[in-house]
Amino acid sequence: MPQAKTTTDTGSSTNPQSEPAGPANIETMPPGMGPGVAMAAIYGSLAHSTGILYENAVAAQKQQTIAGDVLCFIAVLEALARSAPAAKTAASAVSDDEEVLKLLKALKAAA
Repeated sequence: MPQAKTTTDTGSSTNPQSEPAGPANIETMPPGMGPGVAMAAIYGSLAHSTGILYENAVAAQKQQTIAGDVLCFIAVLEALARSAPAAKTAASAVSDDEEVLKLLKALKAAA
């Protein structure tokens, strides 16, 4: 009885982003291809760095937006506390500085 052939998956990826730029075997590369491969590597590095730059900018903008929202919320609470008879209780409550510190610590923990 003949035995069945077994094949194993080599795990080759079809994702073009995971493939290296240029020929797989650098020793068989034609001599005129070197500058193009070098430029491709430089361009890939530049694109990756630009992506990281934009990721950091979006994260910083998000943190600034949250901080602005917190300050706006505190300003509304202050205005409400001063305009109502609750001003007496607001004066005896926890100081605003401690509230701001608590909110900023929560913001830092969430980031």
